[in-house]
Amino acid sequence: MSKCLRVCSAYSYRLTRRHSTLVLFITFVVTLTVIFHLYSFKHHEPPRSFPQIGDFEYKPGAFLRGRQPDNNKSFCEYNYGLPHYIDWGTFPIFTSPESGITGPYRVIYNAIRGTEYSNDSKYDAVTYATQATPEFIYHVVEIAKYWDGPISLAVYVPSYDMDTAIQILKHLCSCYSAMTKVSLHLFYPKRYPPKIRKPEEVTVTTEVTAATPNVSANEILQNKVENYRNILKSNRRAEYVQWVRRKKIERLTARVHKKAETAPNLHFADCSGPNVSDIPTFRREHKMIYPINVGRNVARNASKTNYFIVSDIEMVPSFGLAPKFLRMVRKLMGDKKRDEGCIFAKTVFVVPLFEVERGEDIPHDKDA
Repeated sequence: MSKCLRVCSAYSYRLTRRHSTLVLFITFVVTLTVIFHLYSFKHHEPPRSFPQIGDFEYKPGAFLRGRQPDNNKSFCEYNYGLPHYIDWGTFPIFTSPESGITGPYRVIYNAIRGTEYSNDSKYDAVTYATQATPEFIYHVVEIAKYWDGPISLAVYVPSYDMDTAIQILKHLCSCYSAMTKVSLHLFYPKRYPPKIRKPEEVTVTTEVTAATPNVSANEILQNKVENYRNILKSNRRAEYVQWVRRKKIERLTARVHKKAETAPNLHFADCSGPNVSDIPTFRREHKMIYPINVGRNVARNASKTNYFIVSDIEMVPSFGLAPKFLRMVRKLMGDKKRDEGCIFAKTVFVVPLFEVERGEDIPHDKDA
């Protein structure tokens, strides 16, 4: 045993002398690794759960909870037969601003006309230009609550999504007086023009068995039983089974078709929004893309003021942002030029965007 140890020691010494640089490098690396591991273990902290950004419990229109709509009054000025129907042929249909006549989208401007700032000049107001699909329309009440100026809202309404949008807007216009600021513009694919379901068109389809006059219910039932017995006795059973299956497929197909072409009936407990959070739409049913830039261009193009802010409908403006911006423009330009109607042409003013953590109240000024 001792002889083996001596041999191994001699061999290790010779190997170390021959590869001394490599051994020293490996020893250095191992030493540093051990030191770093000990340091990290000493300063180890338990894992922290970082706060998620975004107030996911936020619900637009929550401040209207408990308020009931006035069904005899509307704060919106509808056009073109709305909200009951669309009076096609009485208004112009425009192409989308970015693609023109060759584009796939069409636009109906001022389906609802905002009246609160209609008498103000284009120099004395700033328009909030935004866009949405029907399920996000309710966010407009948060904008209207804090925005001191006209609001240009473009809504994407292919097929029966128009019906869904009108249900929500009709409810909002009976609930909140600040809806007088909102002008509504509709845009849609020319392949799927907007549709509104009339009340008389809502029917329930049921199977009706024509009864022979002066025949009792028991006699009708007895005749059906006798017919089934005759079918079982004869060779027509397979034919009958095929007929039943074919009829069932037809009924199921009719139900699927009806679901795809009909807007849901929305229910509202109060003015704070519909009872369901996930509203089915024609766009999602048919997996259509949402042309967000078309909506932005429509809302911007419909603005009647010199200045406008283009923002998403889920953004909430700071309190007093519009008048503060106008005061800033007057200060930069000077009273004389501003009174003469001068503007900053081809100029972009950047508005900072902030996010809040979950559960935090949304601040509306720097002090908050």
